[in-house]
Amino acid sequence: MYKTYKINGQAFFFKINKMAGETMIKSIRLCIILVLLLCFMINMNHSMISYATTNPSVKAQKTFEQNINTWINNLKKQQGFHEWDHAYWKSYALGPGTHNRLVIVLNKKSKQEIGYLVVGADSKGNYKLVEYGAGEYPLFSLNTLQTTFDVTYLKDLNIPDIKDLDQFAERIYPNALEAIWKVNIDPYTFYIDAKSGEIYPIDSESINKTPREINYTLYAGNTSFIQHSLEKKIFDPFEKLKWVSNDPQPVNSYEDFQKTLHNHEEVTYTEKLFDQAIRMPLAVIGYHQWDEGQLYIALEQNGVRYIHFMSLYPYGQFF
Repeated sequence: MYKTYKINGQAFFFKINKMAGETMIKSIRLCIILVLLLCFMINMNHSMISYATTNPSVKAQKTFEQNINTWINNLKKQQGFHEWDHAYWKSYALGPGTHNRLVIVLNKKSKQEIGYLVVGADSKGNYKLVEYGAGEYPLFSLNTLQTTFDVTYLKDLNIPDIKDLDQFAERIYPNALEAIWKVNIDPYTFYIDAKSGEIYPIDSESINKTPREINYTLYAGNTSFIQHSLEKKIFDPFEKLKWVSNDPQPVNSYEDFQKTLHNHEEVTYTEKLFDQAIRMPLAVIGYHQWDEGQLYIALEQNGVRYIHFMSLYPYGQFF
């Protein structure tokens, strides 16, 4: 007699001896099972290799983590960043309309926040360091945001606890000094400074009128390192109102800025934010110059913030 079997769609005919029929049939069935199992394993292996080599998110995530760790290892050698030697980090999306990510740096033992990074990517996908800072009040800290609701007039509005507050808060990062929380708790909408926790009397139109294109090619990459630095003492720009009565310093280049900082005991940077609704004065307390020339200016705002020179000088003034 004849039996027909199919393997991968191909028909095979076998002439079976009556005496050995049953034994032969069992053997053929076993062979078919083994062949099918081998084909399945080959296909699975091919799929796994294909996923690992073609899925960009796997490689991108690994590269992102490597970049963050490289910057942390570099910065922990600098004055004010030594606590980063024993740190871990968490990242969050900054949006809408941006591919930047916020990295909060925390102490491994105490779990307390000790700094932050803002990371973006250029058109080629290379990660860039947009800004960074040290201290217990990092950018977009939920702890700072909760404090605002606990100690200001907002405490009388029956706002939820921190575990719920995160659900109502949106991080908005149009640029460094206009980084804000947008908190929607029906029927209220609040705009709160992402660093200081100050409540701003602005609306969505003020934010939309101040977009700035971020040129990521200007920022430090993962192979860069800090070549020169300067630290100056912290001061309160409201004690001496030079930025109100004096003319601004002629700062139009890295060299102009460094000369101004070396020649004056105190330098204040001011900028009009949110369609000129708010004027913000900040103490300039130093800088980091990276090996490829990038200059990050140190500003005091509830802890130090290092912001790229080109993110500041075209929009504000130095006094």
